[in-house]
Amino acid sequence: MIAEPAKEEDGGMAIKIQQKYDFIENKQWFPVQLNSDFIFKNISVNNVKLIGEGRSYLQDIVLNPVLKKVIFQILNWK
Repeated sequence: MIAEPAKEEDGGMAIKIQQKYDFIENKQWFPVQLNSDFIFKNISVNNVKLIGEGRSYLQDIVLNPVLKKVIFQILNWK
């Protein structure tokens, strides 16, 4: 899946998000790769556009894992 603005703007920032899904345990589609690209069109360093790239890779995915019971303490802030 790819998500990005339908209309490219001249200024500002451009964003592109990609997600790759796998069919886990022959039961459910789950994201296994997440990519984010940011291009800052109005900012440059030494005449080079400033960009940001994020990449996440998920592996060893377990659907419906058995979780241990955890007790959460409620904090009273004054």
